[in-house]
Amino acid sequence: FAAVPGAQVNLGAIRRSLMETAWSRALAVTPGEHGVSLEVVFSCIIYFETGYLDLQPETLVDALALSNHNCIYVASQLLIDPEQDLPDIPVRRIIGNMGKSGLSILVPPINPKVLQKDLESWKVVAHERFDGKIQDSFSASSLHISLTGYELNVDQAGVRGNQDHDAMIVEVAISLYDHGKWIADLDIIKASKTWADKTYGSGNCPHVGDTRLDASQVSALESVDTWMELLDQPLGNCIVRASGN
Repeated sequence: FAAVPGAQVNLGAIRRSLMETAWSRALAVTPGEHGVSLEVVFSCIIYFETGYLDLQPETLVDALALSNHNCIYVASQLLIDPEQDLPDIPVRRIIGNMGKSGLSILVPPINPKVLQKDLESWKVVAHERFDGKIQDSFSASSLHISLTGYELNVDQAGVRGNQDHDAMIVEVAISLYDHGKWIADLDIIKASKTWADKTYGSGNCPHVGDTRLDASQVSALESVDTWMELLDQPLGNCIVRASGN
């Protein structure tokens, strides 16, 4: 909790040994080479926030955030650039609420929707040759979060007779818009798992200064300057121009 400033502990958590909790047992089995996994961190936060609710980390694999009282614990993947390294504790606490009482476990839709190509549209997707210009063609893009309406009650395993539910799984859609037009719903947590082994940045690129802006220095590339050009992908190599976005 030292890595999550402002996080609070419900004193009910001291009623049992921490070594008996699901998140503690998960740490003992798989301590992790690169920090603590997101689902284990969420399981730990849920236990200390509620003082008693002990959920198995594997039930939280799809969770992207937790909302409880006046704070939201958000997965760091949603708040940083893919080029940045994740912190050892991949969660950030922000002030806010999803408008639900009690603890809400926020998850994305199982099958996020994506804008389909309109076969009847007269517009032609033109994949132009990269001219070496560095620009941000996606400055009008934005992300919006909304409730889908799907909710599922979560109760402590083995406990019966509760009139109130311990927590709720709440489905939320993180939607991408461009110039006010919906493009797609995103599952950033799932997508981020494909970024882990990627290398970003210039690395050992031998080009310096103005030579990096000379398109003749690179092999044939096509520019991607709109979301439709990305959805209708070029056949060859391409460069998505979103510099400084």
